[in-house]
Amino acid sequence: MRLEEIAQLHCANIYECHAKGIWVIDINSNGLDELGRPKLLKNKNARRIVPIHPDLIKIGLLEYHTDIVKKKHIRLFPDLKKSEGAVKFGKQPGKQFKAIVSATLGEASGKTFHSLRHTFADFFKQRGLQNDYFRQVFGHELPMLAAKQYGGGNFLQNFYLKK
Repeated sequence: MRLEEIAQLHCANIYECHAKGIWVIDINSNGLDELGRPKLLKNKNARRIVPIHPDLIKIGLLEYHTDIVKKKHIRLFPDLKKSEGAVKFGKQPGKQFKAIVSATLGEASGKTFHSLRHTFADFFKQRGLQNDYFRQVFGHELPMLAAKQYGGGNFLQNFYLKK
């Protein structure tokens, strides 16, 4: 996921697919935040539903989500603020991520949050796994017309259930 996709999530973007029994993050541009601002997506392909990894559930994402919902916040990370004149929320957590990585790997690492996307993409590329699952997780366009226009549901969730 892109940093801004995470930073601007609304509480409503995390839910359990009752028919499937799995928790997901629904990346979309629906809804306004507490100040009436819309969510922004990089492009039309960024709209997707991604299963939540079990490790995120183990470390307490769902408990955190429940707590934020009880406090009646719209955004999942209500303490994130946009920098003055900024359009996005991602600058603050991006700096925090870079500080943690620099402290761990050394100042010269030059790694950013977006570096994770490149690392995962390289992992898939090196193994010849740039398939539709890869594209859907990364919010990239599906290459075949039939894959884009036909069929129902979210095949990534179906794949996840098989694991």
